[in-house]
Amino acid sequence: MSRTDLPKIKWYYDACVLDELWFSDIMNEGTNRHCPKMIVLSHLALGEAFGNIYNKKKPEALLAFTDFINSLKKAAHVSVVGNDDDNYPSLFDQIRGDVSELSITDAIHVATAIKEECCNIISNDRDINGLSDFKLKKIKDRAAKLGVLNFCITKH
Repeated sequence: MSRTDLPKIKWYYDACVLDELWFSDIMNEGTNRHCPKMIVLSHLALGEAFGNIYNKKKPEALLAFTDFINSLKKAAHVSVVGNDDDNYPSLFDQIRGDVSELSITDAIHVATAIKEECCNIISNDRDINGLSDFKLKKIKDRAAKLGVLNFCITKH
């Protein structure tokens, strides 16, 4: 099997990372031939990042982010997913039950990453990155029960 035939691991990028590092990081990740990745973004993450950029009142950044969203259609290493399949509410409820201090949107990001079989969430979110080891283990255990082994959350 050649390097280009290796399966891509999936990384989920949340809204905080999109808000800060969106273009260069995401567009270059999939081209890393030593460790190819499939970047998973959700409708929620894109919407939150768009709102965050909008609130900064920088029209040029908003136009650039809109262009970025349009460019995702051509990026073979990026998958944009919804937050809405039939199993999703159950998984969301389980995550909220395991880690009640997560906000609703953060629990949606975690559930979406697990549902999409991502092995890593890349986040700058204080609430997600501030979880205790005990709470992180609960999330990792939940992911493992659903077949997502070695699940982790990485601060970017």
